[in-house]
Amino acid sequence: MNSMRPNSKSTHLVILLCSMVWMVIAAGPVAGENASSSDASGERAEYIITRDETIETRVGEKRTVRLDARILTVSVTRPEVADVFLSTDHEMVVRANSPGVSKAIVQLEPGITAAFTIRVHVADPDKFANTLRDKIGNIQNVHIEVVKGKILVSGRILYLPDMDVIERVVADNPSIINLTSLTSRNARILAREIKRELRESGIYGADVEVRNNRVTLIGSLGSEVLVRKAEYIASTFTPNFDSLLEVTPQPAEPVSTPKK
Repeated sequence: MNSMRPNSKSTHLVILLCSMVWMVIAAGPVAGENASSSDASGERAEYIITRDETIETRVGEKRTVRLDARILTVSVTRPEVADVFLSTDHEMVVRANSPGVSKAIVQLEPGITAAFTIRVHVADPDKFANTLRDKIGNIQNVHIEVVKGKILVSGRILYLPDMDVIERVVADNPSIINLTSLTSRNARILAREIKRELRESGIYGADVEVRNNRVTLIGSLGSEVLVRKAEYIASTFTPNFDSLLEVTPQPAEPVSTPKK
């Protein structure tokens, strides 16, 4: 009788093998289906390669840039600084108009976007330095000199409005290195005056810092209206300010009900 009874170990082994075969058969079509669907989605995917290069040039110059891929379209962010136009399917010409920084966005085949930063320097640093002296040379403590083709503007400036004029004239000219700064004493005075104006306007919770010649408002106020009011007060002192003010609504006071 014992010889006719199946071995329990053999039975378990057969069951295990059958289970493994079933798992392989069941998994096969699913894996194949996933692979085919991923391949199909891969064929439909579009790839955009973005690259950023810099073109250095001077006012009045024309630079020809040749690209391996065919150029479809080109556009510039600041045409008053530099114009870009196509000369052939693979070449574009950059014409420098005035000192500053611009960017050209070029669409290429097949689906490639190339970004070019165009930095236009002054043609004659000495002549341009004389122009700067005519514009900002009357500001106290300003020094303008030409060193190795770069125009250095330096000095400890007494008044913030003068700093605003300097930054507006210098702008983003890559030929100018602006080393001017507001005196620490006047920076403290400016911060104190803005704080005083805020308090007199009933605005509390806003602090004022002056760093790197810029006014920064920090803190939390009870409403968006107070934030806008604080920013307006800062703008009356200087247009160059940053606002990091946050709105934190004040909790409503509990309403007390009269006892009967």
